[in-house]
Amino acid sequence: AYDLLDLTKMSAGRFSIQKQRVDIRQIIANVCKALEMIVEKRHIQIVFPCDALPPLIVDVDPQRMKQVASNIIRNALRFSNKSLEIRLERSRVECRVVIEDDGPGIEPDDLPNIFDKFYQGKTKSEGGSGLGLAIVQGIVESHGGRVTAENLVPGRDGHTGARFIITLPMPSPEG
Repeated sequence: AYDLLDLTKMSAGRFSIQKQRVDIRQIIANVCKALEMIVEKRHIQIVFPCDALPPLIVDVDPQRMKQVASNIIRNALRFSNKSLEIRLERSRVECRVVIEDDGPGIEPDDLPNIFDKFYQGKTKSEGGSGLGLAIVQGIVESHGGRVTAENLVPGRDGHTGARFIITLPMPSPEG
């Protein structure tokens, strides 16, 4: 129900974000911790060397970014076989949160539509509203960023998977 409410507010331009300077590592680490029970039950390993990474300070609404990370990581866990990898990349102007699973990947026909409202792909999971990724896109875009999805090229072991990339602008040094 929250998803529909958020989507309605976004469409009406009444969706508020309260930006503050936060370390995106901590947001991701907290989401991973919150999903520990699912991870253990499914015997999936999340590879996210949070402590080995330098802080990555971004200007975002921490609650909204938690919602974005939680949504994408939950989806990735749903389709993962054994592992899920999360990386942070940065340049002078933007940072990227890269989330890769080792699942079946996204059907090529579904790929162009997965961020559409109410869209449920062929590999839809049980109980999804088809709103999660539309909301993710709305939140990320309201932060001046973008979110993309692509399939991984099959590796030597034949495994594929999906990669989601959340790109956010880096805060200006003087801001």
